[in-house]
Amino acid sequence: MQTLIFNRKSNHIKELRERKKADLHLAIQDAALSLFAEQGYDATSVEQIAERAGTSTSSFFRYFRGKADILLDRQGAHLPALRQRIIDRPKAENGLVAVSRAIRDAVPSEIDPVRTARVTRAIATSPLLRGIFNEVSPNWIVAISEGLAERSGPGEDPRDFRLPARLILATFGETVDAWLADDCRTDLGEAIDAAFADMKLICADWGER
Repeated sequence: MQTLIFNRKSNHIKELRERKKADLHLAIQDAALSLFAEQGYDATSVEQIAERAGTSTSSFFRYFRGKADILLDRQGAHLPALRQRIIDRPKAENGLVAVSRAIRDAVPSEIDPVRTARVTRAIATSPLLRGIFNEVSPNWIVAISEGLAERSGPGEDPRDFRLPARLILATFGETVDAWLADDCRTDLGEAIDAAFADMKLICADWGER
């Protein structure tokens, strides 16, 4: 009985610690986004972010390697799951439908509209950040092309699917940009469906010319 009580108490303490870490992580991110909006990314220091978040610079660096990490936090973390969703889509679906529905199912549930908009605007203020952010795109292309290759059958080369992966990523990126420009007022999932439906019609139209 004493062992059971001890284990429960230990688990409760562990949960509180994890919750405290998550809260501080979010507080640092929110403080940084507020400062970036007020004075720009380049003019904001780590010390200012830590002060606004109510913590120390040493604590800041336990969560983030630097300012850029705040904006690029978890970028690409969901890509393995997206790759698997593409593979698991019904084989009767063509590649475009499989990827569009995989993105439709995976991405909207993970996007916080307010935070996404704030991050995007902060990135737009810094040429350095735009360059770093653009380096994430190849990871999307790899995930999509690998998913398409594996669902197409054994021996398929992911490199043969890089062009459609680029077109799919461009479609998705344009959809998110339009969604943000509209202040995230529309449903992102529905916007993704509409964008890929338009892409399918455009490809069919071009193929007939």
